[in-house]
Amino acid sequence: MSLSAYIFIPFVKNIYRIKRKTILKIKKLLFLCGLIVSIFCIVIVYYVATYFLNTSYSLYFYLIAFFYILPCFAYGIDILMLFKKGKEKTVVLYLFYGVVINTITSILLLNNNFDIIGALVGGTTAQLLILVLLKRNSFLHDCSIT
Repeated sequence: MSLSAYIFIPFVKNIYRIKRKTILKIKKLLFLCGLIVSIFCIVIVYYVATYFLNTSYSLYFYLIAFFYILPCFAYGIDILMLFKKGKEKTVVLYLFYGVVINTITSILLLNNNFDIIGALVGGTTAQLLILVLLKRNSFLHDCSIT
């Protein structure tokens, strides 16, 4: 998940200065990069789990893991744009919502014998919630500009 930040953090100063149209292009490029990186990481996890740890997980596990990783690539620039607008509190609030959803979902699923899949579903649910909140915020801002 931190790979998304490693990709765009060095360019934050430049991202803050460029035009909206260019930012949209960067967001699309980062998402496409995220698709490739996420698939690559899932394949690596599969091989490490299978051949080094002698553990096997279902396809369902890897699919959930993919959707756990990908949102970071989709909302990273949105967080920077909120920072640029001075809306750090909004980011913190959305991330707090994610922590709450992650905790509740993970505890419920772990207590119902979903093991590692339960924890992963909790994290993925939180990531998708944060994605929806940030994209909703970004969409509302984009609509108010026009």
